[in-house]
Amino acid sequence: MNHQTKNKITRTPQLSQTEWAYLAGLIDGEGSISIARVKKNRGKLGIYHLLHPVITVSNTDTKMMDWLGQKIDTKINSRQRNIGNKYNPHTGRLFREVKISYQTQVWGYNCLPILEGILPYVITKKKHTEIVNQFIKSRLIQIKKGAIRAHYIPEEIALWEQVRILNLKSSWQLERLKVQKEQSK
Repeated sequence: MNHQTKNKITRTPQLSQTEWAYLAGLIDGEGSISIARVKKNRGKLGIYHLLHPVITVSNTDTKMMDWLGQKIDTKINSRQRNIGNKYNPHTGRLFREVKISYQTQVWGYNCLPILEGILPYVITKKKHTEIVNQFIKSRLIQIKKGAIRAHYIPEEIALWEQVRILNLKSSWQLERLKVQKEQSK
């Protein structure tokens, strides 16, 4: 890594091979690897979108999430999830059953050392890992060439679209994406 790249990456986890494999399993099973599109409004300069790599892991086990936060140097956020309604036979009423979920995220260029560390071990999200890794490396090359942050080359847009399609959960989402793409032409 050159000096300019090092300035973009502020956190590099120091993990053993076993820990990298465990992290890959967590991300495979409980996480996501994607490129988020973030809308920015610069007033008179107008609205534009930035593409940010992001790795997310969510789980309900506090011990595991604390380990993860410590190992990859991230904060852990909690949120309540509604997991359904249950009937209380004593009161004769339904009540909302909630569960606390914990989540951590790594954004931007800090994803690169994690993606490279888990690549030999990741299974179900191997393609996601390769695409986002390629996207980050392309961005670093473009920045080194002096490219403006929000200007993406066609290959980077294609990588964003590929990982977006991989992360779709149902066929109707894919159909909606195709319609949006046709309308934007």
